[in-house]
Amino acid sequence: MIRSAAEILADVNGDTPRRPEPARPTLDPIDRYVLALLADGHTYTAIGRRIGKSKSATTMHLARLYKRLGARNAAHAVAITIRAGLLPAPDPGADQQ
Repeated sequence: MIRSAAEILADVNGDTPRRPEPARPTLDPIDRYVLALLADGHTYTAIGRRIGKSKSATTMHLARLYKRLGARNAAHAVAITIRAGLLPAPDPGADQQ
């Protein structure tokens, strides 16, 4: 893409409109719990047992959650929620004990 001198000058002067910040996703407590279990490496079957749902119901719940978050997969969903401050970041030294 070729940019005009005016566009380049606007960038230099800081006049370029900024992209709006992505909306912070809203999650209910069960969504946060499910994502925390996912972040800890639990399978869909194990998550389903913890929340009292079948594996297929858990899969559907997570599919809807991924769509709401705009996530491509489980790892992306966890990353989005950590970046949004909805889940605590993992402690890198926790596994070394």
